Amino acid sequence: MTVFKEFQIGGGGPQGKSPFGGIAGLISLALFMMVAFFLFKGLFWILNLVAPVLLIATLIMDYTVVTDFVKFLIKLLKDNPLFGIVAIVLSLVAYPFTAGFLFFKMMGRRAIKKMQEQHKGMNANQDDVNDVDDEGFADYEEIETLELPDIEVQKPKGRNNDYDQMFD
Repeated sequence: MTVFKEFQIGGGGPQGKSPFGGIAGLISLALFMMVAFFLFKGLFWILNLVAPVLLIATLIMDYTVVTDFVKFLIKLLKDNPLFGIVAIVLSLVAYPFTAGFLFFKMMGRRAIKKMQEQHKGMNANQDDVNDVDDEGFADYEEIETLELPDIEVQKPKGRNNDYDQMFD
């Protein structure tokens, strides 16, 4: 037996069907798209003003981020020419976003390097604490193993299917 259900968006219930029932959703969608457009337009305008500064700061602080990105585009152009051309064109057209991306990638690399340096410093301090000898070996204490008693597993009764028989 097939059951059909009818759902209405908007309107005045089952008795009175409003001709404007679906238009509220369309108006909401149009308003949402308009707000999103103006937000992205503003973000693009702000990044357009700041992009040269971000690109120069990226080149000064860590130029390898930019060279790695150019190498990536060249490799992409060699591996898949159509996709490489599209990526290069998009990188140039949306250069404010490209400059922002490269700046934040540089900031991420700097943060990772700082964390690695801190970790190396912590490891050097920990070697002093662990009493490491000149050969690089730490003192240790051998612990005797404990023998545990065998435990018998009881299966619940009443189940007799193929899955339970796999464990017999």
